[in-house]
Amino acid sequence: MRNGDQPFVAGVGNETHGGRSTTGFTILFTSSLSLAQTILHGDIGFDQIVWFGILSLFGSYAVTWMINYFTRLYGRESIILYSISFVVFLALIVVPAYGVVRL
Repeated sequence: MRNGDQPFVAGVGNETHGGRSTTGFTILFTSSLSLAQTILHGDIGFDQIVWFGILSLFGSYAVTWMINYFTRLYGRESIILYSISFVVFLALIVVPAYGVVRL
């Protein structure tokens, strides 16, 4: 595999485990900062944080289980890529629509 074909963290010499840890921390850090900014701006209350936090926890475990199940059932890891593409496409539609409705 050429250096250009690898993810950035692997291309600079990090192993897969370190790359996953770095990526996970970056996602957690940026989402926490976004949540803090939203709270400080007053757009969301504590009861909503708890409610959506619990829903997100159960939803993430359910989706992870479902994707693992179908990946093992069909033996195709491309299901993961299709799932991520679907979520990104859905967000591409829902986020601007929500912004327009909120205006």
